[in-house]
This record gives sequence, C-alpha cells and structure tokens, in this order.
Amino acid sequence: MAVLIGFIYVILSGASVSAVRAFIMALLVIFAVLLDRRALTMRNATLAAFVILAFNPIAVFRAGFQLSFAATAVLVMAYEKSQYQPHVRRHPIITYMIGIFAASLLANCAAAAFAAQHFGSFTPWGVLANMIAIPRTGFLIMPSALLYVIALPLGLDGVIGPVFAFAILALVKIATMFAGLPFANSTLAPPGYAVLVLLVIAVVVSYVTTKPARFTGWGGGCYGHIHLDHKTIARRGVVRPQPSSDFGCCQCQWSCGQLWALI
Repeated sequence: MAVLIGFIYVILSGASVSAVRAFIMALLVIFAVLLDRRALTMRNATLAAFVILAFNPIAVFRAGFQLSFAATAVLVMAYEKSQYQPHVRRHPIITYMIGIFAASLLANCAAAAFAAQHFGSFTPWGVLANMIAIPRTGFLIMPSALLYVIALPLGLDGVIGPVFAFAILALVKIATMFAGLPFANSTLAPPGYAVLVLLVIAVVVSYVTTKPARFTGWGGGCYGHIHLDHKTIARRGVVRPQPSSDFGCCQCQWSCGQLWALI
C-alpha cells in the first residue's frame, strides 16, 4: 500500500527528478529492511541515479538531478561514516536538533556550487531556516495533513482544516521572513562544470580512501572552493543564469567541442 501511495504521489507531483529519486530510494530501503540488509547506503543512491539516467540520460545536466543527488550522496556518506563512530548518549531532543543542523549544513554545502552554477545565487540562512521549519513540518503540518485526509470522508474537515491551514501559513511566513534577511539571495558567479567535476572527484576520493590518501580529496575540495570564490569575486557583476520551465534547469546550448571537453 505504501508503495502504491508513493507511486501515485510521484505521478501527481509531475515525476520530478527529486520525487523519482526519493521514491526509488524508499523502495530500496523497504527491500533492504525486508532482506535484513543495510538500508541507507551509497549503493542505493547509485542505483536510483542509474535508474533515472537509464530512462533520461540528459537528466545528468539538469539542476534537479545534480542538486538532489549531491545533497543525498553527501548525507548518505555522512550517515555511513557515523555508524563507525562511538555512540554518545544525549537527550532525544538534543539529538534531534543536532541531526537537523548537521543534515541541513551538509546538504547546503553539497548543493552550494550547483546552485551557483544553475541559478547564480546562494542563501546563507538555509540551515537556520531548516532548524525552525523541519520540526514544525514534522510535528504540525504532516500530522494535521493526515488528520485532514481522515476527516474528509467523515465531514469533519471543517474542524481540522483551520489547523492545517494555520500550519502551512506559518511555514510560509517563516520562509518569507528568512527571504527578507540580508544576504538572503546572494549572487554567485557560475563556477563552471570543471570546478563541479573537481569537487565531485574530491568528495568521492575522500569517501573511498583512508588516510593519508584522504587528504588528497580534501586538498582537491579546498582548491575547488578557492577557485569558486575567486571566480565569484572576479565576476561579481555576472548576469544570473535564467532557468527554463523544464525542471528549473538553465537554458544552455552545447557545442560539439564543449561536450567532448566535458566527456
């Protein structure tokens, strides 16, 4: 039943890359639990990427694919590494908030270069906004949405509806508040795909190797970020890329030489 509901949601949401990725990874997690295997692994994220690219190879150039899998891959990598760390007993609320902070920080760092490439912007308030918005979504919006669906056939939607609407409006107000803060929509120059490839290679090397080879990946990542900052300063007056209506991806024209250089 859960698989069917998830599939219907993917279809209704327009089958965006992020929705398809989440659905495929959810299926893999369910199968892993049933087979008594590890659920959250890079293998599952890789399989989800392969399935999407098998049906739509050009998706690898789209903003949705790059942003979604960059954040997911880094989060899964961090989760796998954390399993080998000694367990520290904390209060459940403290553990929950630390988890939100760490996940938000990692996802924002992973997606920053790709957001600059496709949209020419970056917000430094994402982590703080998530610290407020995610608990509200998990403890207020989602339960009220479930109660609203249950109340609809019983004619009680007038009771739950105002609570559901209040929760959503409160989330919109939070987003509006952070959008109005200084540097909320900072302009960044697109770093270029060479820098993105370098950063991806650096992360992969840091993940698959051990010390001292891991420092090579860290050095590549630092160089990529320095190069990104240098291009941002040198091209501060750059015009932002204009996303198209197709999955929010930037309109770009590829020549044979550019494609060959990328390959």
